[in-house]
Amino acid sequence: MNQTRLLVDGDVVTDQTHTRTPRLAYSELVANSEPTTLTLEATIDTEIRTTRRTCTEYNATQRSCLVWDRQTRYRSESITVTDSLDVQPYQLAVSGYVGRYPDGDLGLVVYTSDPWGGYDRTASQGQVNGVWRFYTARDPSWDTLIQRTSDGTDRSHSPVHPLQVHAFPIEVGPTATPKPGVTILDTFGEDLTPPSLPQNVSLDVVEEPYTGSYGLATRWESSGPNSLAHEDAVTAQGLVYGIETTRSLESFARVPIHESNLTLSIQNRSDETVRLRLTLRNDDTGGPIDTRGRDGYLLVDGERLETNATGIATLTIPAESTGVSARYVPGQWWLDIPGYTGDSDSIYVRSPVLDLLSTLFVFAVPVSLFLLAVLLIDRITGWHLWPPWRTL
Repeated sequence: MNQTRLLVDGDVVTDQTHTRTPRLAYSELVANSEPTTLTLEATIDTEIRTTRRTCTEYNATQRSCLVWDRQTRYRSESITVTDSLDVQPYQLAVSGYVGRYPDGDLGLVVYTSDPWGGYDRTASQGQVNGVWRFYTARDPSWDTLIQRTSDGTDRSHSPVHPLQVHAFPIEVGPTATPKPGVTILDTFGEDLTPPSLPQNVSLDVVEEPYTGSYGLATRWESSGPNSLAHEDAVTAQGLVYGIETTRSLESFARVPIHESNLTLSIQNRSDETVRLRLTLRNDDTGGPIDTRGRDGYLLVDGERLETNATGIATLTIPAESTGVSARYVPGQWWLDIPGYTGDSDSIYVRSPVLDLLSTLFVFAVPVSLFLLAVLLIDRITGWHLWPPWRTL
């Protein structure tokens, strides 16, 4: 081949001449939202030799040519072959949210711009792995080269075997290690149908739909100080070999996570109904939590409730109800600022008669325990304090 050229969007970025096995190196493709077209051009020059023989003296008796006139001519021909492929430059970008739970655990949400293989933390031994694994395969039709000449056709084994790397899903979703220390809260991505591999490729592939994620929400068990260290960072591994991106957690968007406080009380009652009052507040500041503008709700016996601007909701239940349990189900902490943890509370709904009996029971227990203690002391010491009316 006379010349082989690589073009990016029509511009030549590298070429090589006078070789049948060119090596074309290129770098620093500008990533953009539009696909980039790679074009490979090869110009092949060939020289054709034509020999023409003319008999200038012929022997009719022998019926053969005695003298031949040979004329040899040469001409050159050139052909250019091309092949193009639309590609998207792979440039992995990482962003996300970070928050600290009240118990010290770290909440971490990591988003990426392109498919990825997972990430690990610099300040932790844990890591999160994506669903992808890889295998390398070649097209066997390239194994044999065919050379045709005027004398026939020759076959030879190709010294070069083009390889291609393929990704395939091995898990239905991301996995975290170590499992006790890292919990996957949510996965953001696209649900995909598992592929079928070629017959000559024997690998374990998932048989049910899987999630190709572009983002992961995780909770990391606390193992150190609650403040983020400057060196704490995430390193995301790309699907393209050798591509990885490291970003400090200090550059992530910070989201405060507070404890919530839910209390149940009886607002009023009648012979038929009891009206309950639910109060939801920020346990750190005491401020009300209005669930109407957040991705969260109160759950009371399977019924969803919303609090108002003062953090209060009401619910009317039948008077014959015995007890009620309520639970605050917060939304994902990274979707609302500030984030909250959940809380619950229970209340026993009783009639006035039961209230009186309950009050008597509450006072009767400590009084009985006191009198029992006096009796035991009297028996042990012989002070003759019992019964207390003995001295009367």
